[in-house]
Amino acid sequence: MNKEWQKVFNVSEEDQNKWKQSDQTDSFLTWTLKYKKIHLDQYIDWAMQHYHLPFLKDSFFYDLTISQQLWDSVKDREKWNRGFVPIYEWEKTIFAGCLEPPEQKQDKNTIPILVSPKNLNTFWDKIQSFSRTKLEPLKKSNKNNTEEEDIKQTTGVLKKPMNLLNTVISHTLFAQMKTSAENQTYNQIFKISKKYFTGVILFSFNNNIFTPIEWSDAMEGPATPVKIDKPSIFKMIANSKSPYHGFIIKNEQHIQFFAPWGFAELPKHVTLIPIFNNSKQMIGAFMGIAKTMIHQKHLREITSWTAPLSKAIQKTEELNKEAA
Repeated sequence: MNKEWQKVFNVSEEDQNKWKQSDQTDSFLTWTLKYKKIHLDQYIDWAMQHYHLPFLKDSFFYDLTISQQLWDSVKDREKWNRGFVPIYEWEKTIFAGCLEPPEQKQDKNTIPILVSPKNLNTFWDKIQSFSRTKLEPLKKSNKNNTEEEDIKQTTGVLKKPMNLLNTVISHTLFAQMKTSAENQTYNQIFKISKKYFTGVILFSFNNNIFTPIEWSDAMEGPATPVKIDKPSIFKMIANSKSPYHGFIIKNEQHIQFFAPWGFAELPKHVTLIPIFNNSKQMIGAFMGIAKTMIHQKHLREITSWTAPLSKAIQKTEELNKEAA
């Protein structure tokens, strides 16, 4: 029997047969999203209303990871799988990431939360790695540790547990704005950038740190912030306030940034363009990644695309602060 989402989005029987003929590593829903039979934003908007669940945007996961200790404490409480993954535990309540809630839960204290396939896969892959590593004991805290460091050692998350529910509620409100102007701006940038680039990452810039806030579908990364304390194209544009366009040298900072995004070798070409507010302060950056070199004559055209990003990045930063 077809599920409600299949009827709503008119998923064809032909697509269902294609999925059945695949290795079925992904659920049918994940498969339809992966191959863009359904647009993720449209599905999430519908699922939030239909299941009455919050959606955790990518920004929620900037400082969040699952620890071995957390997995050991929750692994027997549900039938976990790639589509239903523990995200966080707070006072015996498990917040579980999913694209659709399971038909039946084992534990009444499990609360489903909508999470993108990208973040579900990241958490599930981390869980799989635990079976291949030994459990390390918690480090003893000392008087020099900050409160946040103690929390991170214990839970694997750089957020205070008592604030988690408020954070979830705030991110629900944030997610309900997904059709707003800034998201339309990002989607338009990703669309037109395909003329030259295979992938795009957009950054905010605060306190000399670049933080990925949005990226195109072709990119799957950890959203790890980048400091400008070492030589890199990031430090270069922060100092010069000018775009970088071309080949990047192999150094520690570049390898550390690109490797988690799936680059065994550094990209052949990178364009990195600073984004400014009305006061001429740098607030972010556009990064385009290409498999072949892009001629310098195209830089002016590419730079023109980024003009609408200033307001969008500022609005996203405001929403992130409200949701923190």
